[in-house]
Amino acid sequence: MLHTIIFSFNRALQLDTLVASIIENWQNPQYCIDVIYNTSDQEFQKGYDILIDKYSKYKNIKFNKESGIRDIIGIKELLNIRNFI
Repeated sequence: MLHTIIFSFNRALQLDTLVASIIENWQNPQYCIDVIYNTSDQEFQKGYDILIDKYSKYKNIKFNKESGIRDIIGIKELLNIRNFI
């Protein structure tokens, strides 16, 4: 199975075009798509809400919204020598 992760920020229309193209052109049904998205305000969120509803019939496509700053790895954690070991 092919597992694809797509990152998206405030671009619901572009994401829709990509996902629709994947559905149309991938002949092998053994794939899973995880969309990780975030928005800067409620107006952009509305576009993603429409896509979530549109693709809800596809069990192999999942939408996950980032939940905020705590999801971002801090630069101190990234560069900590213990994380390289």
